This record gives sequence, C-alpha cells and structure tokens, in this order.
Amino acid sequence: MNVPAETLLLKPGQIIIREGDISRELFVLLSGELTVTCGGKMLGRVTSVGEVVGELGALTGHARTASVSAKAPSEVLLVRQLNNLNIERMPSIIEKINSAITRRFYIVFNKTQMYKTITSTLRRSLLQQTLREETEAKRKLDNSSDSDLSIIRHQIRQRIDERIALYPDLDDPKVIEKIAQEYDALDKYREKVAEKPWLDDSLIIRLSNVESKWKLLEGQEGIKYLSPKAEVVIEAHQLLMEYERMPGIRKEMDLLRMEGIVPFKAKLETLKSVYFSKHLEEIDEERRRISLERKFKLTIDGVKADSGNDLVMLYQAARELGIEDEYEEQIKNLVAMSESGTHFVDISSSVVEHDKFTES
Repeated sequence: MNVPAETLLLKPGQIIIREGDISRELFVLLSGELTVTCGGKMLGRVTSVGEVVGELGALTGHARTASVSAKAPSEVLLVRQLNNLNIERMPSIIEKINSAITRRFYIVFNKTQMYKTITSTLRRSLLQQTLREETEAKRKLDNSSDSDLSIIRHQIRQRIDERIALYPDLDDPKVIEKIAQEYDALDKYREKVAEKPWLDDSLIIRLSNVESKWKLLEGQEGIKYLSPKAEVVIEAHQLLMEYERMPGIRKEMDLLRMEGIVPFKAKLETLKSVYFSKHLEEIDEERRRISLERKFKLTIDGVKADSGNDLVMLYQAARELGIEDEYEEQIKNLVAMSESGTHFVDISSSVVEHDKFTES
C-alpha cells in the first residue's frame, strides 16, 4: 500500500515526470538539482530546496507538459496522494504547493497581460491611423501644408486619448469601437483590425474571466482550494499559448519590448543612421539632402503625434521610411549587446556617423 509521501534518492538522468504522461504525483526538492525539458529542449533547472514540481498535473489530472529529471544526485519528497495528507502534520507542504501555484499563475497571467497591453496599444494606433487617413485625404484636397497635417495628427490623437480617459478600462476593445463609431469610422477601423487576427476581442474577454476566477480563489486557504486554483492556472496557460500561436503577435511583442528597453534618443539616432545610410549616395547633393532631412523630421513628428499617451514606437516611422528590416536589426543588436555580460562593447560602432545632418 502506497504511503501519501516518501523520500526518493535520484541518480543523474533519472526521470520523475515524463512529458505527456497523466499522473497524480508531485515532488518537492530536498537536495540536488533537477532539469526541466519540453520536446527535448531544456526549459530550466530546479535548484532551490523546497521547490515544488509537477503540482498542476497532480492536482488537475491534465497531461504533463514537460519532463523532469535529476541533473545530479538528488533527493526529493514524492507526494502520491495529496488529498490524504494530514494538513496538521504537514502544513508546510500545502503552503509550498499554494505558493508554487500562485507564482505560476502570476507569471503566466502577467505575460498574457503584456499581450493585452500590446493589442490595446495597436488598437489605439489603428483608430488613429483610420481617423488620420480620412482627415488627411480631405485636407490634401484643400492643399493643407505638411505642418498643418502634423498638427492635425496631434489633435486627432488628443481627442482619442481624452475620450478613452472617460472609461474605467482603458484596454477594453469596445471602448475603441465606441470612439470609432462616434467619428463614423467604425467600418474602416474594423477592416484594419480584421487584418490582424490576434486582435480578436474574445481573447481579452477570456483573460478578464480568468482574472475574475483567480480573484475569487486567491484568498482561500486549505487543500480543497488547490485543485480549483490549479485549473485556473491551466486555463491561463492555454490562453497564453493561443496568444503566442497567433501569426505576427510575437514579432510585435518583441518589437515593443525592444522599443521600451532602448532610450528614445538612442532609437532616434539608430533610425536616423539607418535612414541616411540607405541614401548615402544622395546626401552629397544639397537639395536632395535637405529633402531627406525634411521627410525624416516630418515622419518623426507624425509618429510622435500619433502616439499620444502611448510609447513612441519608432518602428512605425521605420515602416513609413521603408527601412523597417534594417531598423529592427540594429535595435536587436543594441538590445543584445546591452543584455550581454560584457561592459566593454562600443555600441556606437554599430551606428553610422551622421554629424553632417541636422538634428531632428
């Protein structure tokens, strides 16, 4: 007859959880080191004494999403029958399991929330683009100057931000639709949204539902609440996977992450360097150089105006200038070098000098 919990001594390479299996066992690391893999790829290591692994599968009966094996001689506590544990005698295990579930929920939820923020930012950008295109088309018929159009872009975004501020949930996609409808631009806005499948409203609605379920359970203590909490974590993880499988969203997230990491001045210098490097043969002719500088400045001013209260994303300017791929590559290089272990990389070497050009 199996006891609810027992100690196991593991040899290097010994597998305790196998990807795809269904079992009700969980483990607590007592000493040594464990390796977590998925599809043959290493996901991470478990090194902290008292760390719990396998709790989601044990509590819900879902198939294991990863394999866990001993990297070195290790000792683990195997818990076979969680519901039979004497809580009064083993309260620390229940506490560790609850902490592990809570930690996993917030890691998954916060990442999914990032996707929600990205989609909200892009919805606002698409509404701005829709209203701007309609307004600029009318103004160009009236022969409005470029500076007038830049002011118009700023005014449009200001109106959007003022309207959004009236609602409690700034990330609610229905808010953007209401504003689009107020300006008789709902159909054209929806056409732009339809081009990006990961802007599907249902994902945000489901994310809100997951958050509501967790809030009802989070403050509850005791063994009977562990399984419901684990089910919510599984649901949040499945939602995250749906987000990440959407075409295009991971690239957008990576771009936004990099835009948020690199200071605006560095981004601007990089964009300017890439732009003028592409037109290197043209800048010796003064009239052409002035024209290029003017186009660059107007593009930056326009993107700033379009951004409103959101992060100024210069990759949008790179798209308008026809240098999206080159700009993305340089920004990736800046981020990679900044996140590396060396402090002796001269990042200025990756940027072409442009002192001869006027500052924007």
